[in-house]
Amino acid sequence: MNRWLTIKQAGEYLSYSRYKIYKLIKKGIIPVSKIDNGHTRIDRDDLDKLMLLNKIEPTKEVKRLQSWLKSSDTTPKSTYTR
Repeated sequence: MNRWLTIKQAGEYLSYSRYKIYKLIKKGIIPVSKIDNGHTRIDRDDLDKLMLLNKIEPTKEVKRLQSWLKSSDTTPKSTYTR
């Protein structure tokens, strides 16, 4: 995929609609460049940065399960008590 994307390609890359991409551009969240013929291009690196900024850290329970999956133990230790 090219570094410089059209609005449609940016939407496909992020699984967003074109409308959502235009909204993010208007809010200044996604920077754009205009080329000679007036078409808009978006740097793919900017889209990657946007996704990293919105990254959600896993909860303690998810981290515990990830740790369990990496270990050799065959049964998870339940936090459920009766």
